[in-house]
Amino acid sequence: MPRLTPLRLYRAIRWRVRNRWLLWRLKSRCARLELGTGIRISGKLSIVGPGTVQIGDDCEFSGEAGGTTTLITSSPDAGITIGPRCRFNGTYIFAASAVTIGSDCLLADAYLFDTDHHVADYILREQGVEPVPRPVSIGDHVWICSRAAVLKGVSVGDGAVVGYRAVVRRDVPVRAIVIGNPAEVVKRLDEIHAPPAAIR
Repeated sequence: MPRLTPLRLYRAIRWRVRNRWLLWRLKSRCARLELGTGIRISGKLSIVGPGTVQIGDDCEFSGEAGGTTTLITSSPDAGITIGPRCRFNGTYIFAASAVTIGSDCLLADAYLFDTDHHVADYILREQGVEPVPRPVSIGDHVWICSRAAVLKGVSVGDGAVVGYRAVVRRDVPVRAIVIGNPAEVVKRLDEIHAPPAAIR
């Protein structure tokens, strides 16, 4: 165990004060923000919009990738719900209806959207037609890697891994590894961790 020097003590106190100040500032600016206990912000966290944002206990928002974790709700009816013990590193989440993340998840600088933002057909855009959002659901113990995108209406099963730059347009099974654009299942974690005789 490292010796507690005056410099280490100073840094620890400074980090605690900064963390409490950041949480207080977020809470004061976002009327519909619900925070659990033990939340740590070592990077940048931005929360924007009139919707409800719920962050569970012991979540961490780091800045190792150099980006800002951004949580956006587009209307008072929209919501982002994050379970306990999740870690974020520059993640971008946009909710027009609902984005739900389970517990113990790891999310790098990935993108989660529950809407297309606008319709593809310019004629419909000029007529003022709005896209229909569909909720996004991320299970427990999910790992979403850097630059991956999870699109509207997708459900990612417990323990799944979404690979680097994967574009997920369909549901991901439990404990599956998906990569590519569009994302496809390439392996199951049960196969990796099964006894050698059970692997075919």
